Amino acid sequence: MDENGIKSLVHVLDLENPDLWKWLTGQEQPPDAISTNPVFSAVREKVMNNL
Repeated sequence: MDENGIKSLVHVLDLENPDLWKWLTGQEQPPDAISTNPVFSAVREKVMNNL
């Protein structure tokens, strides 16, 4: 993972868990700054494929 990937990961890890779970499971739409985060997008895809 390059430096930008690490920064994106840190950003996702710093999010509040209840909000993050709602965004990952599609219960709520994430803010634009989160939905465009490549790490968030990759994790969300994995979560949605396993629901």
